[in-house]
Amino acid sequence: NTCVDKRGERVSLLGDVPRIWQEIATDPKFASSKLAIASCCDEPQWAVELLNMFRLPDGRTMMEVVDHRAIHKGGKRTHHQEISQGLNIPCDEMLFFDDHSHHVRDVAGLGVTTVHTPSGGVTRDKFNEGLAAFARSKC
Repeated sequence: NTCVDKRGERVSLLGDVPRIWQEIATDPKFASSKLAIASCCDEPQWAVELLNMFRLPDGRTMMEVVDHRAIHKGGKRTHHQEISQGLNIPCDEMLFFDDHSHHVRDVAGLGVTTVHTPSGGVTRDKFNEGLAAFARSKC
């Protein structure tokens, strides 16, 4: 899951994202879960192209399993409010992973369960950490 742009720059997925997304899309324990993307990238159309190119282990594109995307300039709080409205899911029912600590803090203020992934992306360990934190928030 590496793409090369026209300048020869490589773009790769970090962590275990393809396997985790496939698990969310196929495992019955996640049947009521939704996958959404919150990105404040400068090139939204390119991000969509990449989602259509990156593949899960079963061959589906990442875009095929995304239920909502908020890919545009703006803050993560705005993105999550948009996702909440678009999927009719309250923020306190969301789990969010990000490599920027200020994004994690901003979104946590909405009641979203957050996990900081400062390096390596969403690994299996970080995903499990997020699931545990989400479960604790429901007690």
